[in-house]
Amino acid sequence: MPFIFLIGIVLCALITVFLKKYQSKGVKLLFILFTIVFVCFLSSKFISPTLRDYSKGYVINKLEPVIKALEKYKKDYHTYPESLQLLLPLYIDKIPSARVLTIKNVEYRRGNEDYTLLFMQYINGWDVDIVMYNSNKDYDKSINLRKFAEWYYYFRSDDN
Repeated sequence: MPFIFLIGIVLCALITVFLKKYQSKGVKLLFILFTIVFVCFLSSKFISPTLRDYSKGYVINKLEPVIKALEKYKKDYHTYPESLQLLLPLYIDKIPSARVLTIKNVEYRRGNEDYTLLFMQYINGWDVDIVMYNSNKDYDKSINLRKFAEWYYYFRSDDN
């Protein structure tokens, strides 16, 4: 982050010097457009991953009470519920909303002996990370997975 701040200061200084030197509106406009594209590129490369990790962590923290409630339910009924609504109000007061930045909602999928919570995080408008938590830690390891807390998410290998 300090690197981006330093680049921003240098870029602002260059713009100021450059715009004083040239009187042509076309050259000024071209330089401003180039600067905007360059700043967008830097933001997508350095700021966007930080925001993505923050939003993943935010949603995961909000879902911790749901995970605890699911385990309490299983302890009482020896199976996981058909839907998260069955946890209300005995095991949890409300199902937390997962709407933050580029994350819209959380899905609950019950298996025979386990469950999976998952959400999709949209990246740059055209790519998506599928973030999931499985109660048995049963993940397809043949697919590119990256760990985030006790959750895993699928990612494209060229994004390493």
